[in-house]
Amino acid sequence: MSAPGRRRAVRGRLMLLAAALAATGCSGMLLQTKPAAVLYGLSPRPGVRGPAVEADLKILPALVPAGIDSDRIAAVYPDGHVDHFAASRWSAPLARTIGDLAVAEFLARSGLRNVVPDESTLQPRFWIEIEVVSFAARYDGPGAPTVEVHCVARVGDNESRGALARIEVRESRTAADNRMGPIVAAFDAAATAALERIVTRTDRVIAGRLARPAGG
Repeated sequence: MSAPGRRRAVRGRLMLLAAALAATGCSGMLLQTKPAAVLYGLSPRPGVRGPAVEADLKILPALVPAGIDSDRIAAVYPDGHVDHFAASRWSAPLARTIGDLAVAEFLARSGLRNVVPDESTLQPRFWIEIEVVSFAARYDGPGAPTVEVHCVARVGDNESRGALARIEVRESRTAADNRMGPIVAAFDAAATAALERIVTRTDRVIAGRLARPAGG
């Protein structure tokens, strides 16, 4: 190949290399400018503690179905398929989110002497395990969804080595608008209402157990 031909070939390879680098740079910028997911949490409402119950309770890890056991916020559409809201997530996986909210609700409203999370080294006599059956925003058509929360709680006594009660609660709240802020507010309202009912009934179950004669 002549010298001019070699120079043209080199210039051609350099142009191809420059184009490839430019394309890589552009795709990198697109990845870098992708918006980060907005994180949402659930928080208890201010409340008044119930009548004193001289007992301690441990809250076991929440049980969550595989389909929603993540930090993604679930939505159910009119055809029944489950999906997730884009660029919006819970601040922790749903089991942890519900577990933390349950601890906060018991501390705010329960009359029990002590309430501790599962990771505590304390071993109270009583325990509660909350199963989340459903926790999603349901769309029945155009417009804002209705958040549905369905939980089943089991209260147990380590002394009798068995469950004392099964507490099933369902709560629903319709979002004020079809935007993430109002939708999360509906999740918050439904979840806290469900847990408030669990707290009240748990206190009653344990108080009733303590009132029974020994061995009864």
